Amino acid sequence: MISYTDSLQGITPFQLRGFLAHWDFVPPEGTLLEILRGSSHFIVARQDSEIVGYIAVLCDHVSCAYISHLEVRAQHRNNGVGKELVQRLLSRIGDVHGIYLGCAPSVEPFYEKLGFTKATGMKRRKQRSSDGAEPAAKER
Repeated sequence: MISYTDSLQGITPFQLRGFLAHWDFVPPEGTLLEILRGSSHFIVARQDSEIVGYIAVLCDHVSCAYISHLEVRAQHRNNGVGKELVQRLLSRIGDVHGIYLGCAPSVEPFYEKLGFTKATGMKRRKQRSSDGAEPAAKER
């Protein structure tokens, strides 16, 4: 049985290994734990001691919320975990004007089933080397 919590008590970086694998670099150990701690809200899905998924949001509770992360381990996908995480998060953040997120085209149908529609956006990202390190500062 899967339980849902907004507590990080007892969760270690080791339990979060394997998440963020879709990033274009390997993040340092503990990155996901830092992300969850720094989020306005998060919910973690657990099955016994295994973390099977999580969702994180940045929110001002008035005009907008941004779902920054949603991930469910492959063996637990298509069982309602992601849908439950989104629904629990939406009820937690309340009646904000807009809820935004970025996602891969392959998961657009998932979000569309939950009432989201396509939108355009912009991004700016840090440049990293192939080993994940930030580049050295340029000399002038």
